[in-house]
Amino acid sequence: MCFWVILQSWGSLVSLDTFTIILWVASLYIDSTISFTFTLLVLGFLLKDLSYFGHLAMSKAAAYVLILGALNAWYMMAHLIYLDILGRDMLPLGKPWLNPRPRA
Repeated sequence: MCFWVILQSWGSLVSLDTFTIILWVASLYIDSTISFTFTLLVLGFLLKDLSYFGHLAMSKAAAYVLILGALNAWYMMAHLIYLDILGRDMLPLGKPWLNPRPRA
């Protein structure tokens, strides 16, 4: 019974990390703020995974990293609200970290 509970927890950790990494790669082509937010999210999830597997000191570090990610997400939310209400960019989001290849 305990084996299946551990396997289920590990599987959900890996699937959440994989999904977040896929979104992180896509975010690198959007703007700096969303790229930085997803970078913090990936780092926070990996630190949380380490704390789950026995490195308990990583739990506190993961909490701080994920709080910074949440603050970044609030900044993006404020940008979208101001953009919708005022019709112009009040909060800059920065340029993309990677430029997509032009299509032929």
